[in-house]
Amino acid sequence: MLLLEHVGVDEPRRSLIKDLSLEVPTGEVTVVSAPTALERTALSLIASGRMHPDHGTVQFNGSSDARALRRHTALVDAPDITAPEHHMRVRDTVSEALALIPRTPRTGNGGRSTQRNWLAERESTDLADLRVEDLSVQTRLWLLLELAFTDPRVRCAVLDSPDRHDITPEALHTCLVDALGADQDRAVLAVVKGDQQ
Repeated sequence: MLLLEHVGVDEPRRSLIKDLSLEVPTGEVTVVSAPTALERTALSLIASGRMHPDHGTVQFNGSSDARALRRHTALVDAPDITAPEHHMRVRDTVSEALALIPRTPRTGNGGRSTQRNWLAERESTDLADLRVEDLSVQTRLWLLLELAFTDPRVRCAVLDSPDRHDITPEALHTCLVDALGADQDRAVLAVVKGDQQ
């Protein structure tokens, strides 16, 4: 479980995030809103352990260890950070993501799988030559979440502004629940704009 308690981020003239507490239970999809792109990205970075809050604490499974938080979370589709470049084809996106998974006994095959095998195992070889930007929103989110959870250490995926891809709150929730699948040891946090909680 991911837990944020009284998290705050200060800017020179205002609080970017102020006294936010949030629980992301294992086995569930959690949606939280933030009004600006800057706030959404800051919250996503904090929740995934890539940024330290000025106030409050972030815990994963009861531990405040920042290294463990980064190891067990994935920052997914964050604009200008982890989102695939517009020109990238699916096969390149998959290859890049697979190359970042550390070699461990749990990953098998010497820690590496080819993008061809990865796509074939998911019956998605027809996607290989498509540009990521040309995928439907649902397929894009499925692809990026599936890649995140391919790393066996990742237990929580944090999506930054998935609703920017023009998807309804209902369709987004369905898509995220489907991506979560039956694995009750995973969680998904989506940081969205407006009042879509």
